Amino acid sequence: MTAKQHFWFNMSLTHMRFIFIFLPFIFLQSSAQTKGVVLKLCPLALIDDGSFPTIQAGVEFKLSERITWYNEGGIKYRNRYFDTQDSSVFKTGGFKVKTEFRYYIKNKRTGLFDGHYHAVNIFYNQDRHSSAIKYYHKSDSALILKDEFVANKKVWGINIIYGNQKKLGNRWMTDIYAGLGIRSRDINTMNKEYNKILDEMIIGRHPNLPNISQKNDADENSQVIPNLTMGIRLCYQLK
Repeated sequence: MTAKQHFWFNMSLTHMRFIFIFLPFIFLQSSAQTKGVVLKLCPLALIDDGSFPTIQAGVEFKLSERITWYNEGGIKYRNRYFDTQDSSVFKTGGFKVKTEFRYYIKNKRTGLFDGHYHAVNIFYNQDRHSSAIKYYHKSDSALILKDEFVANKKVWGINIIYGNQKKLGNRWMTDIYAGLGIRSRDINTMNKEYNKILDEMIIGRHPNLPNISQKNDADENSQVIPNLTMGIRLCYQLK
């Protein structure tokens, strides 16, 4: 990664932190002018080691009798359990943002924000983390080396969602959803010595999440692939 890319990465993190500090005040101000507003927390994001763990929340606004607009964001608060300790001069960090438009299937008994819905969302994730691999130098099985490096990963995509938002009481709700889409992944690295053309990476006989992630990082495996999303949110409706 060049010094220019490093600068823009740090600027992005700074801007995202600034936005999330003031988002609650923006939401509260909007709620005074909007009849329908729902605040949401994403508990499963705290343990999402598949991408990276975040403290994540969102807000849903009423646009019409059946259509709502949902926005969500999260800030990385720890490394994944298999990430190496950051020994470089560059700090690790990351954020996630998502915007979604929903169409609620008509339900005369309960009204908006309650029931089944269809949605389309777009998302963007950016993460910097430390990674490490072992490899045979120039494919020589007698010479095993370890390479520790920093990976910068950017992912954007689009999903089609089907979900069910269900009331638990007067204001509390759960939001359960699943969907399919595509995502574009771009990975670049710093301080890496491994050469995927000349060297041979050592991977386990049985593929697992750490091995797959570390191999993608080391190979700078950028591509467009299918995306599966699902989860649950805890919701509170303002009135």
